[in-house]
Amino acid sequence: MFKLGQETCVASGCYKDVMVTDEFALDDPEARQLKYYAPDVGNVRVGWMGRDEEKEVLSLVRLVQLDGEAMAEMHRQVLTLDRHAYQVSQAYAPTPPVEQPLPPR
Repeated sequence: MFKLGQETCVASGCYKDVMVTDEFALDDPEARQLKYYAPDVGNVRVGWMGRDEEKEVLSLVRLVQLDGEAMAEMHRQVLTLDRHAYQVSQAYAPTPPVEQPLPPR
């Protein structure tokens, strides 16, 4: 289930046109997470309803835009982490490694 066109406010600000998704595991449909996704930002909030024993609540407190140099450094770190994952876990074997970082937006 999801809803479009919602609004939500968190510490980093108020967001419009938010998509809210209701996520659950098939083996425990009463434990649910509500995730709030704002366009051009990403997830700004996670809440819960039902019988979620963790009752995890997250909210975006600060939004930071990276400049070109910071994005390049982040891409280098992503490639390093990706290479490391293939060295320490067979779980990644069925998938191809990252070949190049995503282009900056």
